[in-house]
Amino acid sequence: MSVLTVTTAERLRLATEACGQIRLTPCRKRILEYLASQRLPMTIEMLQGSTALGGAFDSTTIYRTLMLFVEAEIVRQFRLRHKLSFFALNTPGTRFEFLICRRCGKIQELPDVPSISNYEASICTQTGYRMLYHALELYGLCPQCQAALGTSPKANKLPVSPRSWKLEARHRLPD
Repeated sequence: MSVLTVTTAERLRLATEACGQIRLTPCRKRILEYLASQRLPMTIEMLQGSTALGGAFDSTTIYRTLMLFVEAEIVRQFRLRHKLSFFALNTPGTRFEFLICRRCGKIQELPDVPSISNYEASICTQTGYRMLYHALELYGLCPQCQAALGTSPKANKLPVSPRSWKLEARHRLPD
């Protein structure tokens, strides 16, 4: 199963068609248009602060719209630690493979890994499933956070955020 190259206009057309019975209000349409133009997942704050939406809608309206789209499987929600959620348009051919910094939350799209696509195609053949998709999230420390920390902590002891380091220090048992 190869990854399709889908244009912004095609992503928007597919998302609009997927809306089916959902009434496309001006707010919903503008959110779909903006998500169709983005390759990486967005937070509610990123959407609200975008120049495309121009701060025209408050965070509650954006949240309710996104939850409606998530329920209808038009948008995918990615939940990260500390209750932070990212949203991305769920269209055919869209890969959901990301590298995420555990400290600052920076998200970067992973390069295409043919073995994953081949594995997905193999599963479809073996099981008879269709329209199979996956999400791959790899967590680590980005180069900027590594530089900020000076030295890299051991992988199995990697703190999530500076706040958790303080909590961890308070809850340590004395030697």
